[in-house]
Amino acid sequence: FWLRIVKAGHKGYFMQNYYSYIAEYPRSGGLSYDSAQHWIERVKQIRANNSITNKEIVVSSFGGVYFAKTVAKLLDADFIQTPSFKPHEYKLIYLLGFYLSSAPQHSAVFQNAPKDCKKAIHWLGTDILQLLSQLPWLKLKKMVEALNSSMTVMFTESEAKQKELAEVGLKTEVLPKSA
Repeated sequence: FWLRIVKAGHKGYFMQNYYSYIAEYPRSGGLSYDSAQHWIERVKQIRANNSITNKEIVVSSFGGVYFAKTVAKLLDADFIQTPSFKPHEYKLIYLLGFYLSSAPQHSAVFQNAPKDCKKAIHWLGTDILQLLSQLPWLKLKKMVEALNSSMTVMFTESEAKQKELAEVGLKTEVLPKSA
């Protein structure tokens, strides 16, 4: 919808705390009626109609959105806060930050990933502090086991942070690697 508005030369405006829209009941064959069933084909068609390339990587974040959008540009990737709401064909989901306050959303980020999709978490620092200081030991151990078994790779930015995470059992790689 907004792509058509912009292409027609119109502008949109953000109006804080103001919502006004008209909706109709979903029609058979419409986007809302069976949206997940044909989602991938529809997204590809909309991208093709608007000269938007299909990306293989999606970057996601709840606590570092600005940083994640910058990383997405550098990687020539999409940024979608929660890419799992609809089916997709991404080959890599790259989550920046794993904040306890957003833990349910983090799990959802990877929920509908295709079987061959790689899953990465990049621990940023404050998320590590939250993890180590706010979770009871048994919950922490359970989360560590789940993350180690479900993630393709996890990154941190220094050997010191890597060591902190290793002390609770999280296996990470340092990124960027030292020269």
